[in-house]
Amino acid sequence: MNNLTISYITNRLEPKIEWFFGSLAKQGGGSIGVNVIDFHADNEERAKNVVRLANHYGINLKRHITPKPTVWQGKHRLTKADYFAASNASNTAVAVCDTDWIVFVDDLSVLRPGWLNCVKEAIERGNITCGGYRKVLELQVEDGEVIHHKDHP
Repeated sequence: MNNLTISYITNRLEPKIEWFFGSLAKQGGGSIGVNVIDFHADNEERAKNVVRLANHYGINLKRHITPKPTVWQGKHRLTKADYFAASNASNTAVAVCDTDWIVFVDDLSVLRPGWLNCVKEAIERGNITCGGYRKVLELQVEDGEVIHHKDHP
């Protein structure tokens, strides 16, 4: 899987990146390069925590960076307030990707068993693949595994 980059995108103050790192590690994906595109990456404590968590779970953290400049958020914004610019974060992920394949993961994500195998199968087919997600309430995660949730109507 040296030809794959996983891009984790967040604008949240508490993105629960440990859920993602833990679930990726459980699937044997620790050697896959991960780029974290994080609006709050310039925060020193945040940066230290992301590195600490990546090391704890054995994740190959390639980059932890802010999204590229945009008029919608950050130091160069033209708006009165910061807005989440998801497409800009995705564009940043593509711009810094140094592999042939890229997969995007949103914050607050826990990879379900078999997720990484599905990614590998998509690469073998050589096509673009979209996946779904399940939105739940009261999510509790330990070491990358969901231990409790309540269905969201």
